[in-house]
Amino acid sequence: MSLRRFRQVIVIAVVAAESVFSATTPEREHPRAWWVWFVDKGPEQRADDDSAPVFPAYLARVHGIAPVRTTTRWFNGASVLASEEQLAAIMELPFVRGVAPVLPLRGERPLPVDGLLAAERPARSGALDYGLSLTQNRMIGADSLHALGLNGQGVLIAVLDEGFPYLTHPAFQNLQIAARRDFIDGDTLIVGYSQHGSQVLSCLGAYQPGALIGPAYGARFALARTEFGPTETRSEEDYWLRAAEWADSLGARVISSSVGYNYFHDPNLPYDPATDYSLSELDGKTSLITRAAQKAAGKGIVVVNCAGNERGTPSYWNGKLLMPADGDSVIAVGAVTSAGTVTSFSSFGPTADGRIKPDIVALGSSVRMISESTGYTWASGTSYSTPLIAGVVAQLLQAHPGWDPIAVRTALRLSGSHALEPDTTRGWGLANAVKALAADSAVFGKVTGDLSGGAMNQTFVNVLDTAGIVVRSGLVSPLGWFLYEKLQPGTYRVRAEHATLSMSAETTLVLPMLPRETHLVLKPSVRVENVPHPGAFWVGQPFPNPGNPGTRIAFRVPSGSASGYLGARVFSVNGQVVREMHVPISGTNGVFAWDGSDSSGRPVASGVYVVRLSFQGVTTARRVVIAR
Repeated sequence: MSLRRFRQVIVIAVVAAESVFSATTPEREHPRAWWVWFVDKGPEQRADDDSAPVFPAYLARVHGIAPVRTTTRWFNGASVLASEEQLAAIMELPFVRGVAPVLPLRGERPLPVDGLLAAERPARSGALDYGLSLTQNRMIGADSLHALGLNGQGVLIAVLDEGFPYLTHPAFQNLQIAARRDFIDGDTLIVGYSQHGSQVLSCLGAYQPGALIGPAYGARFALARTEFGPTETRSEEDYWLRAAEWADSLGARVISSSVGYNYFHDPNLPYDPATDYSLSELDGKTSLITRAAQKAAGKGIVVVNCAGNERGTPSYWNGKLLMPADGDSVIAVGAVTSAGTVTSFSSFGPTADGRIKPDIVALGSSVRMISESTGYTWASGTSYSTPLIAGVVAQLLQAHPGWDPIAVRTALRLSGSHALEPDTTRGWGLANAVKALAADSAVFGKVTGDLSGGAMNQTFVNVLDTAGIVVRSGLVSPLGWFLYEKLQPGTYRVRAEHATLSMSAETTLVLPMLPRETHLVLKPSVRVENVPHPGAFWVGQPFPNPGNPGTRIAFRVPSGSASGYLGARVFSVNGQVVREMHVPISGTNGVFAWDGSDSSGRPVASGVYVVRLSFQGVTTARRVVIAR
């Protein structure tokens, strides 16, 4: 398997190009794919503006020498099919910064289809009949989010894969396809040479009650064919990069990519270890495809990529994960069985720079999916655990449209079954969508520091409110991780203190917040000033929660101001005002009661709602779940 090193060849270094084309090989006469990098984007455009297209005049000059395959605005270049003589002519152009070979890639190791297993009894969760797809949804809590009305509605997901035949399958009858593009053939047919892409899509967004339901069946989809099946999933990096840019131009919030690449030596070229990727370069910043995935994440797209099926194979990297799953902001997905154990094939970490990968796991063994035009089957691979997680990501973004890729990654990690003891085979563990949904009210992170022989698990992490009262406390895990969930909105001090060493660290957080890992570095203790008390307007926790038909919230106002009205507004997860009320205040303590109806008196649907209570310019929010 392969990726060849991204390497610039400066104009004066023509000899570097000659080293690739031996005079005795047919490469001198036959064109191959090359990247051409430009010095700028034209005289009237900033060179670092990655939203601007490649300068048309540059493309025209290059195309006059060799045909242009595609372009990249993110990295300001174009890929061309050029012979040695054509490449030399291109390198003489004054606006060409350098060239590099377009890397031949070979994708995830395919696994045999599981075929038909012994039939299970079709199962129902809430109002939906999942049939034989219940397990894959229930294991990650996607069915629980469905019960709350979260199905990816309003979220555009770009699926990058080999091909998408059988889109007339009954499981796709309600599928919303917003765009489609074939980056191999340059059209919109996107059929390809296998059903791999359609099977991935069915795990993600199918809706056929009693047979197959995907986590994000309410989302919209942009389908991109980036793989060439006849060459055993060997492809080239420019297609994946161009598809990611296309997804960005469409406004996609999620990329689901069940393809990945590692070492592969091109048999048509002499072996040269100096120009092939080594394992030390699985570092999240070297390969072009990983840098493209990182660029997409930087633009707000949550990139979900398979870890790979390389474990247990004598490949060059001996089972390590695939690119671009090594990207720091990329959510790398591994595979587990229905019993929760890591599969025998799921690729593992760490990355070359020591980061834990994969990030999260889902069912990847005997996953339910479509088969050809009307059938269903099971298959295994991280190709199929990946769309399950991508579907949960869409559910989370429907509920929290303001979350960025790092917030989603953090939410998934803290939801994992091994959140406090992550490792390089399962990452932070099996995802739990319900826990991830409430990640904005959690404090999650890790304590580090030079303990000079002291044990990390003798470190306490305390969460204190603004009055200095400890509201949560506990020891960190042996690896230093800590997690406190379901905290009330407000300002908190998070303080780590070692039990035997005079070392501590602290920070201040305001909840709810964008989910982020809190990293505390223990240092010799210093005095910390108290945080001022903000006032006495207090709002309790909703009870019951979940509620049916409604809920009640206790509150207290400052003494001396026990008169007037308490403003109350109830919002849906989409930000729409469901109910607005003014509650008379009589005395210091009171209770706000919501009967679960909207402004017209009609019962609201099951789902997540936000109640905002306001008094004298101070507003406090509480999350309420209605479960009918």
